[in-house]
Amino acid sequence: MRLFALFGLIALLAPQPVAASCAAGSVPAYTDIRYISVRQFSWVGNVRPGFEVEGVDLPWRSNITLKGFRSVPLIGTYVAADPRGLFQALTAVLERNRFLDMQLTVLEKCCTLDGPEDSVSVARCGVGTTVGTLPPENGIFDENSQTAAFKALEEQLRQVIFSAKWNPADVKRK
Repeated sequence: MRLFALFGLIALLAPQPVAASCAAGSVPAYTDIRYISVRQFSWVGNVRPGFEVEGVDLPWRSNITLKGFRSVPLIGTYVAADPRGLFQALTAVLERNRFLDMQLTVLEKCCTLDGPEDSVSVARCGVGTTVGTLPPENGIFDENSQTAAFKALEEQLRQVIFSAKWNPADVKRK
């Protein structure tokens, strides 16, 4: 009996992964985000930052990669030294900026634009959400408070990303 009680106590005190609030009827939260992608890119000019960050945070695996290719502090492919900490920091920025409530307004159908193709994507509870600057069907976005909020989000994400510690991806770890 004591052995059973001891195992029960160990099971209660052992760290447990946080359960997602994805069950039917519950409200998903930012802590349910398991995938983040941040992409800033433009075919035009050579001053605009060009990079991609992609991260997964699961109870059994956490990984974030950075591919920097223009006007950013790190050029090449890197992996986050502390992927779980960076994922949590990125999620906190998303929550502070109310990312899941964002949407950009297409002003009108226009022409083929050669502008930035930035996007921020997340997956939570099996649902993907993307907000980006490449409008559908050759429209152009209204430069309003929603667009300003998205640009501010991008800047904050970029600050967190490039202040994190990164290791070159081609370095083999023992």
